[in-house]
Amino acid sequence: MALIYLTRKKALAILKKEGLSKNIIEHSIKVSKKAVKLAKKIRVKVPDVDVDLVEIGALLHDLGRSRRHDWEHGIEGAKIIRTLDVQNKEKLARIAETHLLGGLSPEDCREVGIPEGNYVPETLEEKIVSHADKLTKGSHYVSLEERFEIWFEKYGQTRILEEAFRRAKKTEEEIQKLLI
Repeated sequence: MALIYLTRKKALAILKKEGLSKNIIEHSIKVSKKAVKLAKKIRVKVPDVDVDLVEIGALLHDLGRSRRHDWEHGIEGAKIIRTLDVQNKEKLARIAETHLLGGLSPEDCREVGIPEGNYVPETLEEKIVSHADKLTKGSHYVSLEERFEIWFEKYGQTRILEEAFRRAKKTEEEIQKLLI
C-alpha cells in the first residue's frame, strides 16, 4: 500500500477529524505560516531544508492536544502520527515530540514524570517548527523572551524552564545565522 503524501488540506482534515479545538487549529496554522516563512528564507543557505515537512509538521505539532493538554501532548501527538499511513511519519512524529519548550531532555522527562526520552530538537526542520511555536502565543506572534516570560510568571523560574529557555535561545541563534 502506498503511503499518503500529506498536503496542507489533508493535514487540516486530520486536525479536525481528531477533534482539535478551533483555537488550537488556528494556533497550528499560525505556527505553520511562521515556520514556512523561516524555512523558505533558510533555503537560500541550506537548499535541502524540507519546506513541505516543516509546513505539515507545524500543522500537526499540537495534534496530541486532541487527547491531553499537559507535558505529554507532544508524545501523544507523535503516537497518533505513527498510526497514520503517511509519508515522513517518523519525521513528523519527531517534530511533534520535540516542539515542547526548547525541547525536553531525559532528565527533564524524569522530573516532570513523562516517558523518558530525548525530546530535544535535532534536525533543522524540528528546530524551525519548535522555534516558530515559541514565537506564537495562541494566534499572535511574540518574541522568544515574551513567550518564556509568560511561562516564568505562571510557573516560576524552574530549572526546566531556565534550561528550556537556554535551548530555545540557542536554536533561535542558529536559525538567525541561517537567515543572514
